[in-house]
Amino acid sequence: MLPNTDNKGAMIYGEKIRGLIESAPFRHKEKQPLGFVSISGGVATFPVDGDTIESTIKAADSALYKSKGSGKNKVTKFDHFKLT
Repeated sequence: MLPNTDNKGAMIYGEKIRGLIESAPFRHKEKQPLGFVSISGGVATFPVDGDTIESTIKAADSALYKSKGSGKNKVTKFDHFKLT
């Protein structure tokens, strides 16, 4: 949760965290499936993407699974028009 942060700011923050983890000197990172430690993330904002905390979290979770399903190691913004 990032209070007072819009989608753009949350995406920037998420990408920064993702990049820091990807470049961190973890032991044995080369043995990971991608050759490094990675994370996937989903971004949704209240009240734009959900009118309750629960629906906003559900939207972020949907975006997270889009990240995982499209190659991992990325942050995806919730998109109302591309739900599958």
